This record gives sequence, C-alpha cells and structure tokens, in this order.
Amino acid sequence: MMQQNNQMNKDLAVNLCKSIELVNNVANEKNSLKMEDYETVWDQFDMVGEFFKIKDKLGVLLLCYFINKRLVKGKAYITLNELMSAFNCNLVDSISINEQLEVFRKAKMIVSSKKTFGKKEDIEYTLTQMSLNAVLKGDPEVLVNKKEGTFSAFLNLVHNVIYNDEYDDVEVSAELNSLMDEFEQLEEIKYLRAEKLCSEELAMYLFVIARQSIFGDTKVTLDRIFRVAVNDNFSKYFYQNELLEKRSDLLTNDLLKFAGDSYMDSVQLTEKSIQALNVMSNKSSAQFTTGSDVVTLIMPDKIQYQEGMVYEESLKIDFLEQLISEDGYIKAISKLSEEKVETKQIVALLYGVSGLGKSQTVRNLAVKYNRPILQVNLSQVKDAFVGNTEKNTQEVFNVYKKAVHHFQHTKQVDGKEVGPYGTPILYLDEFDSLIPHRDKSGASSSVGNMYSNMVGIFLTELERVNGIVLLSSNLPGAIDTSLHRRINFKFHFGTFSKQNQVRTLQLYFKDFEPAILEEVATVADLTPGNIVNIRKAYVLESIFKDIEKEEDKKMMLTDLVNREVILQKSTRSPIGFIQ
Repeated sequence: MMQQNNQMNKDLAVNLCKSIELVNNVANEKNSLKMEDYETVWDQFDMVGEFFKIKDKLGVLLLCYFINKRLVKGKAYITLNELMSAFNCNLVDSISINEQLEVFRKAKMIVSSKKTFGKKEDIEYTLTQMSLNAVLKGDPEVLVNKKEGTFSAFLNLVHNVIYNDEYDDVEVSAELNSLMDEFEQLEEIKYLRAEKLCSEELAMYLFVIARQSIFGDTKVTLDRIFRVAVNDNFSKYFYQNELLEKRSDLLTNDLLKFAGDSYMDSVQLTEKSIQALNVMSNKSSAQFTTGSDVVTLIMPDKIQYQEGMVYEESLKIDFLEQLISEDGYIKAISKLSEEKVETKQIVALLYGVSGLGKSQTVRNLAVKYNRPILQVNLSQVKDAFVGNTEKNTQEVFNVYKKAVHHFQHTKQVDGKEVGPYGTPILYLDEFDSLIPHRDKSGASSSVGNMYSNMVGIFLTELERVNGIVLLSSNLPGAIDTSLHRRINFKFHFGTFSKQNQVRTLQLYFKDFEPAILEEVATVADLTPGNIVNIRKAYVLESIFKDIEKEEDKKMMLTDLVNREVILQKSTRSPIGFIQ
C-alpha cells in the first residue's frame, strides 16, 4: 500500500510538472498578464491552483514562472524587474503582482530580500525549499509541514545541498543564501549573517555544524570538509592553507577550533558556536548518560514526529505548545523570576481516555522544540525491597537535575544573555500507578508506609525542581490529591469528536472516498490510537491481498475496524457499509 501511495505521489508530481511547463510555455509565447490569453491551458491552471490552494489565476501564472525558472533554468533568485519584463507589465499590473507576491511571502511559499546592484536596489524572490519539495514529491501536505521553521530543518536542507555533486561552488553559495533567506527569522541565522563569512567558509562552517548537531560527530576531519563542502580545486588548496596557517576567519572569529586530540587534521565547534547556535543538546547527547535504570534519555533526533495530530478545540493544546516552546518557556521563567518565585518550573498533567495521543503529543513537542526527554521507567522505580522505592524516587529527580545542568544553556542576543534554552522534559507516563492515593485510615502496614514515604519524597522533590515536568494519566482520580495543587496546568483528553475522527481517517487513508471514511466515523467510536493501529494492519494485510477494487478496500477496512473495536466495552453491533 505504501508503494501504491508513493506511485500516486510520483504520478501527481509528473502531471503537476507537465501542467506547470504548459502554462509557462504559453506565458513565454504571449508575454502577457491577460487571462483570456491562457484559455487553452485552463485545465492546467486548475490543477496547479488546486494543488497549491491558489484561487487567483495570476497567482498560478506567477508560481508556474518561479517553479519553471528554478527547476528548468536552475535560477534561484528572480527580481521584481525581471517579472515585470517577462509579462510586459504596466504600472497597474505591477501593483497586482506585488499583492500576489506578498500573499506568497506570508504563506512561506517564497522569500524576499533586497539586493543592491551598483547604485540600484531591487527585490529578489526565491521559492522556499518547502514549495519545491511539495512539487517534486507530488505531496501538498509538505506545504503545511510545521517542522520547516526550525534550525534543525535548516541544517538538514543545508546538508543535502552540500552533498549534491551536481552543484559547483557558485550554485552551492546561491542555494545556501536562498535557505538563509527562507529561515531568516531564526536567531541562529541572524548570528550566521553577522559573522560575514565568505561563501566557501560559510559552507565549511555549516557543514561542521550539521555534522556535529545532526549526526553527533565530535569533530570533522579537514579531508572530509574539503572533499564535500568545497568543490573547486584552487579553493580547496587556498582555504585549507588558511586554516593550517590559522588565518581563516573560522579560527580568528572563534567559530571553529582544531580538535585537541588531533594534530591539526580535524576541527570542531567552539563553545561560542555551540552556545550561539543552540547545538548544545545535540553535541552533548553522546556525552550525557543517566547512569540509572529508572530514567531513560530520549534525544529529539531519535523520536519519530507524527504529522497531522488532531485535537479537540476545548483541549487548548496550543497553550501547552506555547508553554513548551523556546520563547514561551523563556517568557514564563522570566515572569516567575520577576514575581520572586523560588522554583522556576512548569508542571502539566495530560489526562483522559487512552489512545487520544497524550504520549505522542509529548514526543512531538520534544522534537519540535529540540528538547531531550527524561522518561521515568515506572517498573524500575517500584522495588520490593524496603527503602529501594524511596531511593529510586529520589534518583529520578537527581538524574533530571543533572540533565538540566547539562543541557540547559543561554545565548548572547544583541549583547544580552537570553535563556534558558535546551531545558529537557521530565516525563512520567501512566503517572497514576506511581503516585496513588495514600491510605487515610490510619492503618499501618509496610507497603502502606513505603508508598506514603514515596509520595512524600516525590512531592517534596517536585516542589524543588527547576524545569519542565509533564505527567500523563488515564485515571487522574487515582492520583494522590496532595499532588493536585503542585500541578500548574491540566489538559483533558476527554473526547474525540466525529469530525476529528473523519479528519484523522482522511489523513491515514487518503486513497479512500470521503463518504466511506465518514461512515466509519459515524458507526464506530475510534481514537487516534485506534486509527493508527488500523492503518498499520491495513498496510500489512494489503501486502498479501489483492485490493485493487473499491469494494475490496471497503470490506478490508470494515473488517479491520471491527477487529480493532471488538475488545472495547460496547453494546453496539458490528459495523458495515450500506449497499
């Protein structure tokens, strides 16, 4: 089934590119913005417009021009003057073009920058990598990818550009500048621009950053840098000599340094670079260990980000995201400091029905905001031996405090120290099993005393710890009541509406008719967890069954849904499709 979806995306990409080419060919012939000149390619306009969700035909025309220039001509930047000339525009036309370009810019489909040519200034526009990827993959979902705005996403794209053997140094420079324009809102990009490196040294610097940040390399050999990041032979010789003679701006600006355990044949990021570019957590992942069985370290780059998570509006998940985001957390900590609050922490409980995505929400937030997770292994915390459970509870917080000290850091922004960045998340899943109600009857038992002591230690340490603590529970009523006042925020995963069930089904079963999925949501109460399980089973079973016919697909989905919900306590009848 996955192969079938990939083939569908490939076919869509091919047809989309054909439509773009046809529209652009007519544009080259007509040299006009009059829409009546394009009647012969209305179908192509509709296809491109539907893919990019553009209703204005002028927008479709301009976008086809951009894409064709980038993919066919290899031209990264297009100036406003070039657009005016290409379509023989008058002053009134230029107003319409500017309005449409502004729409594209706000939608992050293009980026703009001012460039100086002699004494003249012009505005240059380029397609974002997100727009190009959507075309090449034949997947419009790429356009709503929420991860595109992170420095990690930028570094992944940089790595792909540098490893592209078809680019020469000039083309690499153009692509890197385009990416930096696209991600210009990031503090890390502002820092990179402020260093004013030449294009070759910028490529070298970014390559080292990517290797150390994404792949965890503690150092990068000069041989590898000049084999990958620089293509021209003279440039390789010149910039390698600059490094060895210690004249390179990369060294004099304290951006890179020679690795201490090498004889000038490997370099690594300096502390200045690590702090400014927020790669501390990535660098440290190979160096930090919990040293304990009760807590597991999970780095963001090891977590599978799940796209298209759907939430009920009443859940206010956006507020939780604001709290965990870099800017939101920094604002929260700053406000707590202003109010003279001793402990700088955010404690939130995610509670409610199993399968609604509590754990995946935590994982997605960790990936999006590059926060390591310290996940508590509840089975290891509880111990049959007297005193060990209390000791293990204490150890949870000791490990987390060590992790906060290790990963958390500040950055210099406009001469001011800003932070904290990189604060890890302490995550306790199925929290109700660890901190149950304490016995209020006054009866004494060794087990009762053990749990009472454990809860007491947990509550005391929770009040003292600085950082982000996320708890999840399917049975919040079972949690000791004394904990409630220690929780700052509570997010109830209570229900999953039929509308959101349909949206989630459409996300995982894109090749099904909407009416079929709406019927599934009508007759079966499914959680996101149920739908993920059904999708996995559908993919596996489709390997061994011929499901080319729509009727076969219906029957298989019906069967899988019935099997998924049969264990749920319900009096409803098995579902079926109305013929």
